[in-house]
Amino acid sequence: APAPPAPAAAAGPAAAPPPEAGEVVFSSPTDGETQVSPGSPVRVQFSRGLDPASLADRIRVAYAGVGQTPGPPEPLAFTFSYDAATRAIEIRLTRPPESFRTVQVEILEGIRTFDGAPVQPWTFTFAVGG
Repeated sequence: APAPPAPAAAAGPAAAPPPEAGEVVFSSPTDGETQVSPGSPVRVQFSRGLDPASLADRIRVAYAGVGQTPGPPEPLAFTFSYDAATRAIEIRLTRPPESFRTVQVEILEGIRTFDGAPVQPWTFTFAVGG
Protein backbone atom coordinates (compact mmCIF):
# COMPACT_ATOMS: atom_id res chain seq x y z
CA ALA A 1 0.00 0.00 0.00
CA PRO A 2 1.36 3.45 -0.77
CA ALA A 3 2.41 5.54 2.22
CA PRO A 4 -0.03 8.26 3.17
CA PRO A 5 1.09 11.70 1.99
CA ALA A 6 3.09 13.63 4.54
CA PRO A 7 1.13 16.46 6.12
CA ALA A 8 1.96 19.84 4.61
CA ALA A 9 3.93 22.09 6.90
CA ALA A 10 1.72 24.74 8.40
CA ALA A 11 2.46 27.93 6.52
CA GLY A 12 2.69 30.81 8.94
CA PRO A 13 2.63 34.41 7.83
CA ALA A 14 5.61 35.05 5.57
CA ALA A 15 8.20 37.24 7.22
CA ALA A 16 8.78 40.42 5.27
CA PRO A 17 12.21 40.41 3.66
CA PRO A 18 14.62 42.86 5.26
CA PRO A 19 14.90 46.18 3.43
CA GLU A 20 17.46 46.18 0.64
CA ALA A 21 20.83 47.66 1.61
CA GLY A 22 21.86 50.89 -0.05
CA GLU A 23 25.09 51.47 -1.92
CA VAL A 24 26.95 54.16 -3.80
CA VAL A 25 26.13 54.00 -7.52
CA PHE A 26 27.95 57.11 -8.80
CA SER A 27 30.47 59.71 -7.73
CA SER A 28 31.75 62.86 -9.32
CA PRO A 29 34.69 63.04 -9.52
CA THR A 30 35.06 59.33 -10.19
CA ASP A 31 37.41 57.12 -8.17
CA GLY A 32 40.97 57.72 -9.35
CA GLU A 33 40.10 60.75 -11.48
CA THR A 34 42.94 63.24 -11.96
CA GLN A 35 43.14 66.93 -12.87
CA VAL A 36 39.97 67.70 -10.88
CA SER A 37 39.27 71.43 -10.59
CA PRO A 38 39.88 72.61 -6.99
CA GLY A 39 36.49 74.33 -6.88
CA SER A 40 34.47 71.35 -8.11
CA PRO A 41 31.75 70.07 -5.80
CA VAL A 42 31.87 66.39 -4.93
CA ARG A 43 28.69 64.39 -5.55
CA VAL A 44 27.92 60.91 -4.27
CA GLN A 45 24.72 59.23 -5.47
CA PHE A 46 23.10 56.24 -3.78
CA SER A 47 20.96 53.35 -5.01
CA ARG A 48 18.22 54.15 -2.50
CA GLY A 49 16.95 57.17 -0.59
CA LEU A 50 18.76 57.95 2.66
CA ASP A 51 17.71 58.88 6.17
CA PRO A 52 19.26 62.38 6.31
CA ALA A 53 19.56 62.16 10.11
CA SER A 54 22.00 59.24 9.71
CA LEU A 55 24.50 61.32 7.71
CA ALA A 56 25.90 63.47 10.54
CA ASP A 57 29.53 62.59 11.34
CA ARG A 58 29.53 59.72 8.83
CA ILE A 59 31.24 61.48 5.91
CA ARG A 60 34.99 62.07 6.03
CA VAL A 61 37.10 64.10 3.60
CA ALA A 62 40.88 64.25 3.96
CA TYR A 63 44.13 64.47 2.04
CA ALA A 64 45.34 60.97 1.24
CA GLY A 65 48.80 59.67 0.59
CA VAL A 66 50.59 62.25 2.71
CA GLY A 67 54.02 60.62 2.71
CA GLN A 68 55.77 63.27 4.79
CA THR A 69 53.64 63.05 7.91
CA PRO A 70 52.96 59.83 9.79
CA GLY A 71 49.52 59.25 11.22
CA PRO A 72 46.02 59.70 9.88
CA PRO A 73 45.28 61.77 6.77
CA GLU A 74 44.89 65.51 7.22
CA PRO A 75 41.14 66.25 7.47
CA LEU A 76 39.53 68.86 5.24
CA ALA A 77 36.66 71.08 6.39
CA PHE A 78 33.49 70.72 4.32
CA THR A 79 29.76 71.20 4.26
CA PHE A 80 27.28 68.84 2.65
CA SER A 81 23.67 68.75 1.57
CA TYR A 82 21.42 65.82 0.75
CA ASP A 83 19.01 65.95 -2.19
CA ALA A 84 16.28 63.32 -1.71
CA ALA A 85 15.04 63.70 -5.30
CA THR A 86 18.37 62.55 -6.75
CA ARG A 87 19.44 60.41 -3.74
CA ALA A 88 22.73 62.31 -3.75
CA ILE A 89 24.99 64.07 -1.28
CA GLU A 90 26.82 67.16 -2.50
CA ILE A 91 30.01 67.93 -0.58
CA ARG A 92 31.62 71.36 -0.78
CA LEU A 93 35.05 71.90 0.70
CA THR A 94 35.22 75.01 2.88
CA ARG A 95 38.49 75.97 1.16
CA PRO A 96 39.59 74.64 -2.24
CA PRO A 97 42.04 71.75 -1.84
CA GLU A 98 45.70 72.33 -2.62
CA SER A 99 46.82 71.66 -6.18
CA PHE A 100 48.36 68.28 -6.98
CA ARG A 101 47.08 66.67 -3.76
CA THR A 102 45.00 63.52 -3.54
CA VAL A 103 41.70 63.84 -1.71
CA GLN A 104 39.98 60.84 -0.11
CA VAL A 105 36.22 60.81 0.53
CA GLU A 106 34.82 58.17 2.89
CA ILE A 107 31.19 57.21 3.36
CA LEU A 108 31.37 55.59 6.79
CA GLU A 109 29.38 52.78 8.35
CA GLY A 110 26.15 53.80 10.07
CA ILE A 111 24.36 55.64 7.26
CA ARG A 112 20.87 54.22 6.75
CA THR A 113 18.33 54.20 3.96
CA PHE A 114 14.95 55.88 4.48
CA ASP A 115 13.52 52.53 5.67
CA GLY A 116 16.39 51.67 8.01
CA ALA A 117 18.57 49.38 5.87
CA PRO A 118 22.35 49.85 6.13
CA VAL A 119 24.32 51.66 3.45
CA GLN A 120 27.58 49.96 2.42
CA PRO A 121 30.65 51.99 3.48
CA TRP A 122 32.54 53.32 0.47
CA THR A 123 35.78 55.21 -0.21
CA PHE A 124 37.11 56.95 -3.29
CA THR A 125 40.02 59.24 -4.09
CA PHE A 126 40.72 61.86 -6.72
CA ALA A 127 43.68 64.06 -7.56
CA VAL A 128 43.38 67.83 -7.72
CA GLY A 129 44.82 69.51 -10.82
CA GLY A 130 47.00 72.58 -10.94
